[in-house]
Amino acid sequence: MKEVLTDTCYMEHEGGTKFYEVVRFSIIDDDRHVVVFRYGKMKDSRRRGQTKVEQVYSLAAAQNKLGAKANEKNKRGYKSMLLSANPNHFAKAFAADNTYANLLNHYDNQNTVGAIMHYLGLGHVVCPEPLYDGVVDVVKPEPNRGADWGSW
Repeated sequence: MKEVLTDTCYMEHEGGTKFYEVVRFSIIDDDRHVVVFRYGKMKDSRRRGQTKVEQVYSLAAAQNKLGAKANEKNKRGYKSMLLSANPNHFAKAFAADNTYANLLNHYDNQNTVGAIMHYLGLGHVVCPEPLYDGVVDVVKPEPNRGADWGSW
């Protein structure tokens, strides 16, 4: 398994009602980088919230995304609870053959974990449900413009 380095920023809103987490995953040798944003309400007992996964094409860009989001949230009343540039923070998740299960334990979302593994090039993930990227192409019917429309 390739070495995956991480940076983590976990923040809670000063009102005590919301949280925001940003994690950068990088495989330096392959120049693959992913930034995962997770946010939600504190009343969720497991604090799973919603997630957004972005593939980034350089280490500097990934670090900038993490820093920019942390700065933005600090200005909006979030306080950093954990800042970690510890490459071992998520090491357990990537150490064994059960990487998918370990990441699923943290994110609790098959689509998020599948996207992380795909963008990092860690192999094809077989999920019980198909991966859904959140984008649905909706074809709208043509409006009825009448028989004379376009006959100029």
